[in-house]
Amino acid sequence: MSAGPPPSEGPDAGRDLTPSGGAGLRALLEIGPFRNLFAAGTVSSFGDWLALLATTALAAELAPGGVAEYLAVSGVFVLRIAPAVVLGSLAGVVADRLDRRLVPPDRLELANQLGLVGSYGTAPVAAVAFSGLSLLAAPPHSLLPGLDPQGTFLAMYVNGATFVLSAVIVWRTTFPERGAGETLAGESILRTVTDGLVVVRERPFVRGLLAGMTGTFAAGGLVIGLATRFASDLGAGAPGYGLLFLAVFTGMAAGIVGGPRLLAGFSRPRVFGAALASAGVLILLLALLPAMAAALPLAVLLGAVIGVAWVVGYTLLGLTMEDEVRGRTFALVQSLDRVVLVLVLAAAPLLAAAFEALLPLPHRFRLGPLSPTYTGATAAYLLAGLALVGAGLAAWRTMNDRPGLSVLAEVRDVRRRRRLSDRGGPP
Repeated sequence: MSAGPPPSEGPDAGRDLTPSGGAGLRALLEIGPFRNLFAAGTVSSFGDWLALLATTALAAELAPGGVAEYLAVSGVFVLRIAPAVVLGSLAGVVADRLDRRLVPPDRLELANQLGLVGSYGTAPVAAVAFSGLSLLAAPPHSLLPGLDPQGTFLAMYVNGATFVLSAVIVWRTTFPERGAGETLAGESILRTVTDGLVVVRERPFVRGLLAGMTGTFAAGGLVIGLATRFASDLGAGAPGYGLLFLAVFTGMAAGIVGGPRLLAGFSRPRVFGAALASAGVLILLLALLPAMAAALPLAVLLGAVIGVAWVVGYTLLGLTMEDEVRGRTFALVQSLDRVVLVLVLAAAPLLAAAFEALLPLPHRFRLGPLSPTYTGATAAYLLAGLALVGAGLAAWRTMNDRPGLSVLAEVRDVRRRRRLSDRGGPP
């Protein structure tokens, strides 16, 4: 597959990664439907993360240990993702029948940043809230039998309240009429879904994006599915699991918000491939250095590069696809991501158990004052890291829009243009 530039894939696909200012944010939030959808999604995402922490902690607590604990936690993830897998493509078809041109192209990247911040930046807030609810649940437990002392049920009640609030916000939102509605009105749902598959198949650039994003979800699913066991192997237990969760998603929020500004001027396709490969390297280091002192900063960095990859990937996809097929293409990508995530979450505990059965694991090493323990979860992390490095390199080769330009040469060029811009000259 050639690694040529992607202009034929879309007018803005290969454009440089550019920062967004406060004025752009204010202008974006002045768009009423977008503002309401952002608020509704953010509130709902907060509740979802809160409930996810509660249900995974409850599953790990109720499981008898060993492989059963692996399967219990993974089962929670699988069941929570399954509805989105089933309904995702149909939702994309509905989206293509509504007017989504609420956001001009020059603010699309900022809109994606806000969407991802609302979806994933609320995870650290939910982790802190879960800890607080756990403390608050004990006193009223004797008065309200529906509450448990650990706070898991209280977190689920709060999640239900966030869904009600989100529904009210969406219900009160007025969407503009779509000019192309007459064109799509006669299409069957099967035809519109099929058209989305054809678009992806015919565009190498989109296929590179799809491969990279599904690879990220596969590696991320394996890491998430084994996180409780990994924290237990570190001797940190449930508090360590919460800290790792907080570290990853704090880093992700920082990457989503700060990545485009930090990497302004660099090629979006090259940044996407580099971020995927970097995430794989960090997972490898996380597996090879099983100590909480090393795991937390690595988890922050891992979240940051994943955040960069996601915001750049979704922005590239949005800039590449025409408005008439963008909704179904996004739905297809998200559905495939979730299918891969479900499969990996289901297979991760079995893979870790197989490693422990086939290899002399768990195994403890003596490294001076440290004595790290390597288990089946560690071996699975190594496999995920290697796979993600491969996905990043493949994305770089497939999507490279500046062939022949070395990384160092691009860095020098970006620094030169930034200096000229700071002096008031042309970039």
